[in-house]
Amino acid sequence: MKLGCPVCGSKFTIAEARHEAAMKEMIELAAYFGKNWGLVFDYTEGFRREYWGSVREQKRLRLLKEIRTLFDRCEFEIEGKRYRTDGPRIISAIGAVVDADKIGFKNHNYLKRVLLGEKAERVSAEGLTAAEEEHRETKRREHGAESEEPGMTAKEFKDSHAIESLVDGIGNKKPRRSGA
Repeated sequence: MKLGCPVCGSKFTIAEARHEAAMKEMIELAAYFGKNWGLVFDYTEGFRREYWGSVREQKRLRLLKEIRTLFDRCEFEIEGKRYRTDGPRIISAIGAVVDADKIGFKNHNYLKRVLLGEKAERVSAEGLTAAEEEHRETKRREHGAESEEPGMTAKEFKDSHAIESLVDGIGNKKPRRSGA
């Protein structure tokens, strides 16, 4: 099936249109990676099934987008644990994977394992490294829990609500006032 351009009238297939769109995205990704484009492109070659085979265009595009996400976030997850790294370590790890000259990758786990060897820092569920969590805990201990979470003590609550015990206030819609 051929489609026609509404402006110039030229004919093209849907496959040609998809190829054109993919090439535009790939050019944008090449600009994003800059001088590292060749290395990143060579990394995607590791996803070939056969040594002399090739990687389908759509698969390569998906892989390149995933690598861009890794560069943007500088975080990755492997075996349910999150790790943080930086751009130069990612480039170094990609270089190591390319130099290994392996093929047949199904996912980025090999790259992630190389990144672990590059001293990636483990990240908690909150997105903090162990050093950042230790610093936060030390700061909390130094300043006390009251300074971080201002609130009312039990005595202040009892005095403000004029009750003898905190249990007295349970079930009452209005707090009792003394002398009322």
